[in-house]
Amino acid sequence: YTDWNDELFNTGVNQNYQLSLSNGNDKFRYFISATHTDEKGIVNKAYFRRTGVRANIDSDMFKWLTMNMNFSYTHNAGRTVYESRSSLRAGSILLAVNTPPFMQVWDPDVPGQYDEDAYGSRIMNPMAANAADMTYQTDRVVGSLGLDFKITRNLSFKTTYSIDLNNSRDDYYLDPVSTSDGRSTKGAVSEGTSRNLEWLFENVLSYDNTFNLKHKFSAMAGATLQHAQWNGNNLAGFDLPEAYPQIHSVAAANQLNGDEIWSSAGAWSLASFIARVSYSYDDKYLLTVNCRADGSSRFAPAERWGIFPSVSAGWRISSENWMSGTKDVLDDLKIRAGWGMNGNQGGIGNYDYLAYMNAVKVLPSEDNAYPGLAFSPNTLANTELSWEKTTQYNVGVDVSLFKERIVFNADAYIKRTTDLLLTIPLPDNMNYPGGITRNDGEMINKGMEFALSTVNFDKEFRWTTDFNISFNKNEVKKLGLNKVYYYASTYTTGEPAIVLKEGLPLGSFYGYISNGVDPETGDLMYVDVSDNGSIGPEDRTVIGCAQPKFIYGFTNDFSYKGITLSIFFQGSYGNEIFNASRIETEGMFDFRNQSTAVLRRWKRPGMITDVPRVGNVDNIKNSTRFIEDGSYLRLKNVTLAYSLPKKILSKATISELQFYITAQNLLTFTKYSGYDPEVNAYGTSSTELGVDYGTYPQSRTFIFGVNIQF
Repeated sequence: YTDWNDELFNTGVNQNYQLSLSNGNDKFRYFISATHTDEKGIVNKAYFRRTGVRANIDSDMFKWLTMNMNFSYTHNAGRTVYESRSSLRAGSILLAVNTPPFMQVWDPDVPGQYDEDAYGSRIMNPMAANAADMTYQTDRVVGSLGLDFKITRNLSFKTTYSIDLNNSRDDYYLDPVSTSDGRSTKGAVSEGTSRNLEWLFENVLSYDNTFNLKHKFSAMAGATLQHAQWNGNNLAGFDLPEAYPQIHSVAAANQLNGDEIWSSAGAWSLASFIARVSYSYDDKYLLTVNCRADGSSRFAPAERWGIFPSVSAGWRISSENWMSGTKDVLDDLKIRAGWGMNGNQGGIGNYDYLAYMNAVKVLPSEDNAYPGLAFSPNTLANTELSWEKTTQYNVGVDVSLFKERIVFNADAYIKRTTDLLLTIPLPDNMNYPGGITRNDGEMINKGMEFALSTVNFDKEFRWTTDFNISFNKNEVKKLGLNKVYYYASTYTTGEPAIVLKEGLPLGSFYGYISNGVDPETGDLMYVDVSDNGSIGPEDRTVIGCAQPKFIYGFTNDFSYKGITLSIFFQGSYGNEIFNASRIETEGMFDFRNQSTAVLRRWKRPGMITDVPRVGNVDNIKNSTRFIEDGSYLRLKNVTLAYSLPKKILSKATISELQFYITAQNLLTFTKYSGYDPEVNAYGTSSTELGVDYGTYPQSRTFIFGVNIQF
């Protein structure tokens, strides 16, 4: 038998090195650092390497002029693996669980080929799924130059120019022999490159003054200009020579893959005018007014500019004369209130207000008498596309007690987002498969946030605690042209797992309500929501939600002489997870390995169980059967450090020598049955939340390190 977890997973080893040098005087200061990271992933063949250098220079060139210069260069390289929704049947992570143990890594009858046969059915084992080399590398240069002019004692002007250049390359190679996929195409190879250049030019005029010791006034006005341009291309081919497996180049392909050959370029610009005025009287009454105007090239020419004002006010009650009797206990008491608007242009393309065409390269062949480019409509133009807008109201209170030994902050807010930027599908008969991008919805978030910091002991032994908790309620209030959207279709069922609809929060799971296993037939029973006497698509409804009721975290820091200990917990409560991995591990519809849960499966009439019988694909519909409680409490980080006494180090010209050990993701308390309650198969998507489909888990990490300062 083969232990696929043992074959695929290993103990990852991470190495981090950093060297820095800093010095200077009243006129000139510099900081230079170099870093190197080498990570061996927990999945075989996965790795990540980073090397970088950084330099910061500050110079007081004249009494009226200060110069700031920053530069960094980073080189990243790594190899990724197929996992989650990105590949057939959830990729190598889930295959390590459901590949039958009687299969072997290599086919015993055919040297050089992976074993992909299970009783006559093709099942790709996790090592075969991980056979393709998928590597990447990026080179990034970030730099900025700033000049700060002191015009008068109260008036200054700062100009800053920043640049960010990122070149990347992605390579894919699947040999023509070892896997059935490779043999079907005689191998496959692709090479992709991209170049992204972004610059930002900022100019800010600032004024600060205090009148009669009590009136503090400041004002700021500025203009910024930002521009980004991108270009990329990809070449791909197949039919590679078996005799030269070491050649991983498209030049070795005997046939090009027109479906994966592309070239693309784009650019966008953002111009902004900003202004702020702040006033405070005796540090008791505080007022700030902001306004910004943003113009983005991503929107239709007549709709590119948006005006976004905000105002906030505060009252420091503790500074009132009638509060003087509380000074021994109360350090600070302030209430705050604010209102503001901001705009969003993220989540759309650079030219979504225009109509897109699909251009397909037709390669020369015996069947194609007219090779070249073939064009077809893709998206519909929208000359009214404009900013997504969020209006926020918030109130808060800040309290500090006993010389800041207790600090408490509380905030309550309402965020209303209008003109949501959505890509809307159009009817098939309109022949626009890409749909249209519109301002087409409204959403609201309401919540409260609390933070508490305490100094529990403050002698030679010091102990501090920080705690925070956040509550948020999300609801889609309005959708325009299209009243419902479906997301997150699983490979096995083809059914969407998430619905976006008016009156529901983001991340609402969609499917059937399971009503247990029929004792007579062994089939899963579903609730007839439509009450029409049969079970069909019309019976799908909301079956759960990925939104937590609250999230929280707390940190305890201890120090005694040269020993420090930091312990950080984080958690989430009330969120649910759609565990699509269980469709594969409890579905019992093919020869794949199953979890021990299927030992409880229905076997005979009259049997009472929660696991249905073998072989009925209707039992794996997206339903409450696969919805689980995703609440968790995780010991996220523990760091223990020891610093040698300075009197010992002074003899060796060392100013600081510290040894430390850090453990990450050390313990997790959860009812969730999957690998990791924090992961999501759709990454950082705002609409596709809480789906686990063989997703790469976070690893438990132990770090040993030393810091030396000379």
